[in-house]
Amino acid sequence: MAPATPTPRASSFYQVNRIKEVGRGWLPANTWLTQQLGVNVNLNQTCNAYWNGATLNFFKSGGGCGNTGEIAGVSLHEYGHGLDQNDGTGTAPEGGTGESYGDLTATIALHSSCVGPGFLGGNCGGYGDACTACTGVRDMDFAKHVSNTPATVGNFTQVHCGFGSGPCSREVHCESYVPSEAVWDFANRDLPGAGTGPAWTILDRLWYLSRNTATSSFTCHTGTNPFTSDGCGTGNWWKVMRAVDDDDGNLANGTPHGGALFAAFNRHGIACPTDPGASISFAGCAAPATPTLTITPGDNSAALSWTTSGTAVYDVFRNETGCNAGFTKIVSGTAATSLTDTAVGNGLTYFYQVTAFPTGNEACASAPSTCISVTPSSGPCVPPAAPASLTATAGAGSVALSWASVSGASEYHVLRSTTTGGPYTPIATATGTTFTDTAVTGGTTYFYVVRAANSATCESGNSPEASATPTATGDFTLSISPASVTVAHNGGTATYTVTITRTGGFSAPVTLSVAGLPAGTTGSFSPNPATGSSSTLTLTVSRTTLRNTYTFTVTGTGGSPTITRTATAQLVKK
Repeated sequence: MAPATPTPRASSFYQVNRIKEVGRGWLPANTWLTQQLGVNVNLNQTCNAYWNGATLNFFKSGGGCGNTGEIAGVSLHEYGHGLDQNDGTGTAPEGGTGESYGDLTATIALHSSCVGPGFLGGNCGGYGDACTACTGVRDMDFAKHVSNTPATVGNFTQVHCGFGSGPCSREVHCESYVPSEAVWDFANRDLPGAGTGPAWTILDRLWYLSRNTATSSFTCHTGTNPFTSDGCGTGNWWKVMRAVDDDDGNLANGTPHGGALFAAFNRHGIACPTDPGASISFAGCAAPATPTLTITPGDNSAALSWTTSGTAVYDVFRNETGCNAGFTKIVSGTAATSLTDTAVGNGLTYFYQVTAFPTGNEACASAPSTCISVTPSSGPCVPPAAPASLTATAGAGSVALSWASVSGASEYHVLRSTTTGGPYTPIATATGTTFTDTAVTGGTTYFYVVRAANSATCESGNSPEASATPTATGDFTLSISPASVTVAHNGGTATYTVTITRTGGFSAPVTLSVAGLPAGTTGSFSPNPATGSSSTLTLTVSRTTLRNTYTFTVTGTGGSPTITRTATAQLVKK
């Protein structure tokens, strides 16, 4: 049977939750990423999707367009608008940057230059420079357009884009091509190992860690013919990504990936050549050695360990797609060299990598470790032996169990029945060899067995059965007499007897307290705690206590488990 086609709801649910995890990994202080995000699918329109400032909205298929809720790139693009609005600098100041923000959110997550393949029935038009292999809304790789020419504001925006509100006051989706192509080029043309996982890892960091300082993607100059542009403005993407790349606080000497960053952005006319060190690749910090990662699959878990890189700390990344797909940072800056990841499921394959960097200087990170895949599995169940003995001892409102330890057992499952021989119902899991059952009724006989286990599901057979009949749990009640005492207007004392009625063999001391007394009145008990059947409560009423009738409460506590009982009485001040 062929696998079922994912529903729009399921597809959007998965993609949006995964990209929010990616965001939280890089931007843990961003509270928007921790909040519930509404997603509406199958809206009764076609060929579009949108972010409305609060929710993501996707249209049904029709009109030559696919169902946008089923297209990962479209889900991620619209989510990108939401992150843009909530990244700390507010929504991009013009629409061209905003559309590029959305496209690159999808591109960086999926490692695909084609944004939303399957949206169209044929290749995208490219705003006059047609796509050659993309049925999505746009393709970020200039080599996959008919012209095979990097887009600039002079050769593309001015020529192909109608009027709108981009950096050059042109149509926003069309204008987005220039910055989007520059970022794509950085990871896929200019970095060492272009297009590989390590190159994408560098882009992930520079992209996400520059979000809270980025504004317009570039600066456009429309007073010239042809238009010109640069990345020299405060908040322009080249500026902010270069700042994140810096590892020694000195941009003038370059940055570790400065040459590649400059080449990519300058190719599209949106770098700033006049900045000191603009095109220089210089590492001011010696990156730690790349860790060597090993992974052992477990039952719904993966046990990771990696080699030490001096005094470095480590980021750990995971995805469910492949070594050359977008990763989620699941641990940030840990000093440990091992991790048991329990946020995984049996039968699914997961991919991991680890980077090392000096504490506080993620720009000085090593290359990621070789990506390793693992498929968690429960494996065959080899249970330990059953406990050889079990003892049940009755108490007041409890049964105390103890059993023989078993080699190889990591836990014990306690089961109970009210019928000898069962059927038994699980009531507890213990890591030691004792357990006290307090969820019992006095006078009822209970039958117990214990199973040794090395996981939640891999357990031995039953121990010998043991039974016990707990006695009724002791109890007590409180009463106060007289019900009301009156004192004169100039004050005095009021004396009450607190009676403790004990039942079921209850013999524990009862600690007494009083609450609800008016200002200027204090109370004391004798004796307290009370070990017998009564205690005297004396209220000392001052002259300043206001004339009124007051209801107060006496509380008594005692026993194990603790029993709490109350009684009320009145004080009248004339």
